[in-house]
Amino acid sequence: MQIPKGLPFPCAHAEQFRSKERPQSVHQLMPGDVDVVAAIGDSLTAGVGALAEDVYSVILVENRGMSWSIGQSVEIKIRKFMQALKSPLDHTGGQGTWREYLTLPNILKQFNRNLTGFSLGDGHSESRSSRFNVAVNGAMDQDVEFAAATLVRRMHADHSIDFQNDWKMINVWVGTNDICSDFCYDANQGPTQHYLNLQKTLDYLHQHVPRAFVNLVSAPFIPAYAQMRGDEPSTCLTMLPFMCSCLFGGNHAEKLKNVTKATRYFQLAEEALVESGRYDTRPDFTVQFQPTFKHLSFPTMRDAATNAEVTDYSYLAFDCFHYSQKFHAVAANAFWNNLLEAPGQKKSSLSAVFEHFECPTKRRPFLATHLNMS
Repeated sequence: MQIPKGLPFPCAHAEQFRSKERPQSVHQLMPGDVDVVAAIGDSLTAGVGALAEDVYSVILVENRGMSWSIGQSVEIKIRKFMQALKSPLDHTGGQGTWREYLTLPNILKQFNRNLTGFSLGDGHSESRSSRFNVAVNGAMDQDVEFAAATLVRRMHADHSIDFQNDWKMINVWVGTNDICSDFCYDANQGPTQHYLNLQKTLDYLHQHVPRAFVNLVSAPFIPAYAQMRGDEPSTCLTMLPFMCSCLFGGNHAEKLKNVTKATRYFQLAEEALVESGRYDTRPDFTVQFQPTFKHLSFPTMRDAATNAEVTDYSYLAFDCFHYSQKFHAVAANAFWNNLLEAPGQKKSSLSAVFEHFECPTKRRPFLATHLNMS
């Protein structure tokens, strides 16, 4: 079953939420005023495993065009996507649109058809198709200042954008590898260092990028990987200890306790950095904390044989660590909602695609910030 092609985008008159003249203040930025999208992060932002058909594809292929925060695919695999989604929604509209692949760029393009910067198809961080997605597989918080510098160089070198005048949305999401593979081996790589490394990164962007709306996305709730229900695929049992050794392996109960505590402190460090007001010192720049994955849990389904509630592994890649295209769509929806929800009222858990989809209104037309919602 497919949605009729005439079914409209959830937000009516989206094109009206673009200013006639570029706003001077980041606190008066409507969705259509965003000209450029960019992303800094790790393999989750690189889209690793989103379309993988086996474990080898997870290891070797980065589906950046599928990434929830910065992807726009040029490769159509609708049948597989619809089978995975098990939904009556039609994703067979024009190539690379919200009907096919729900990503932040494909949402923003409904408000500004000239949006640029997003990734196209598959490729590594150095690929031309990656554009302003400078996420690197395996990256930790100590790596993102360098990534920010790489992003700024790319923007300066790209003559398709007006670096000084275009409004840029930059999404920073890191912490998964730090919690999964680093803090339990090195006592110095904890929440305090996470704070300091992110501060260096955001300071760099603040110093070098004009007209920027930066989103610091919460580190995901890593214990969610230990809360899966039902029989795990064999690849999960093999890959999860490799992907997240601080959580899986011997002495599991103690590891879970430590990872749960670390995750919460990492997230608190992120919030504290943003709420310090350090990046609200000029009218054309802000950093907002988006709690999209703060209370991450993976969706469940009813097992046909036992009627038990089990984890729906169709949201996960073959390694059970990275995310499938289906999950990226859910994440894009949740993050979009966060952009319009007032600070302190943002939802921090995921729900089904289009179950709830925020839209700007005449009364509240702007992307939410601490200043325009106070």
